[in-house]
Amino acid sequence: MRIVNRVLLALIGVLLVGAGAAVVAAALDLPARWGMSPPDGWSPRAPDDVLLTDADRTRWVGEGWW
Repeated sequence: MRIVNRVLLALIGVLLVGAGAAVVAAALDLPARWGMSPPDGWSPRAPDDVLLTDADRTRWVGEGWW
């Protein structure tokens, strides 16, 4: 059981390091500098793009549960 725990912990660590590297690469805009582009439908596409438009952010404001 100790081996299983260590293997799972190592896998989680590798995933977290990979996710962190992806965030740093995106923050430094490395894909655009290297001539790569994100897939169609990927959001945001540029460093200045917003995740949600004004319409998306205010969509549920008038609802009672909001």
